[in-house]
Amino acid sequence: MEITEKLLRQLAQLEQTDRTVLSVYLDLRRGWDAVKHFIDKESSRLLPLLNKEEKDYFETSLSFLFDYLTEKKRKNFHGPGLAFFADLGADFTEGVELTVAPVPLLAVDDEAIIHPLALQLDEYEPVGVIMIDASCTRILIVAGQVMEDMDGFCKKIHHLSKVGGWSQMRYQRRRDKQIQHFTRDVIDKASAIFNEERVNRIVIAGRNRMITALEQEFS
Repeated sequence: MEITEKLLRQLAQLEQTDRTVLSVYLDLRRGWDAVKHFIDKESSRLLPLLNKEEKDYFETSLSFLFDYLTEKKRKNFHGPGLAFFADLGADFTEGVELTVAPVPLLAVDDEAIIHPLALQLDEYEPVGVIMIDASCTRILIVAGQVMEDMDGFCKKIHHLSKVGGWSQMRYQRRRDKQIQHFTRDVIDKASAIFNEERVNRIVIAGRNRMITALEQEFS
């Protein structure tokens, strides 16, 4: 799962329970062994501070955390960071893929620690990028240090001609229609992708003529 406002609201509601909530932020840049060492070290530090019931919740929550990490390793996840939350009293567990490495944290409290997520959502909101030239386009999503190539395609569009008179006018009209159809296809594909990924900001890069054609279609 990625960071969304809906997720933040869910996590904020966990404070309404009376159970122990596990919040974990992991920096994956040094590898899985370093992550395991950090979890073991912090767990050893926290366990003596908990009563018996809290220990039971904590140890069970850790088992869910390790299940989540095992699954991410199996899928060859190579992102810079992960977050994980567990509130067994609310029957809630959730892992989150982070676009930037967090300050490592493993904590238990009566509420989820969500301010690092809120900061990342604000500072690293995904941005849609459309790169377009005379006949090809690429559609990307950029968030923090992560760039994902979502789609790309080309269309046959006639080049400018030096033919004069009526032939030039007919040729130009045909070319303008090809550009219009091409930019409409780009917008249809980009809109579907950006809506699904909840992208609210878009950057367009490429040839001036094609950018102008895209902007006209957007308007």
